[in-house]
Amino acid sequence: MIAVEPLAGMETQVGGGHVVFGGGIAGLTIARELLKQGCHVTVVEKGATVGGLARTFERDGFRFDIGGHRFHSNNPSVVQWLKDLLGADLLTVPRFSHIYLNQQFVDYPIQFPGALTIFSPLKAIQMVSSYLMAKLTERQRRDVSFEDWVIKRYGRALYEVFFQPYTEKVWGIPGDRLSAAWASQRIGIPSMWRAVRHAIFPPQKAPATAISQFYLSP
Repeated sequence: MIAVEPLAGMETQVGGGHVVFGGGIAGLTIARELLKQGCHVTVVEKGATVGGLARTFERDGFRFDIGGHRFHSNNPSVVQWLKDLLGADLLTVPRFSHIYLNQQFVDYPIQFPGALTIFSPLKAIQMVSSYLMAKLTERQRRDVSFEDWVIKRYGRALYEVFFQPYTEKVWGIPGDRLSAAWASQRIGIPSMWRAVRHAIFPPQKAPATAISQFYLSP
């Protein structure tokens, strides 16, 4: 059997045992829980090493992470499971995230209207105008793809400057081929109007992506 990426972390039962497709975090977690229950488990991974998007590889004396993936969860039982697994090896690290945009480092998650200051006045006006036009012209756009979801809410100019290049670089998948549901679950950036309101009246609950710390194991 050869595991393919869309099946990563999936589990099936074969001949009295269990086969887990994909040796990423999800797949290894499933395999571990099945082993704890006394089951026979085979993990099938198409790559040379396990770890999925959380793995680190070495090349020419340097170590590289596959992506900027850090563990955090609002589910206490999930966090406790991780603490029980790693014990004293689990560290809590403050989060400071930036992206390199327009030859400058910008806080991430990106914040409005402050993020517009890294652009020329003309470009900033263009993005604001695109945002306002989207409120009038894109209201009926169906939420089919990631591209649809973002353009409908933020306008095409901001999509092409930030959302499209960032997402396609990280995930390697065109924005029009990613699901709109993926966008709604991961994008915690408020609209410009909400950003201004939140600056005056800070919300009691931060968006899901706006965490202040994450967990790390050395």
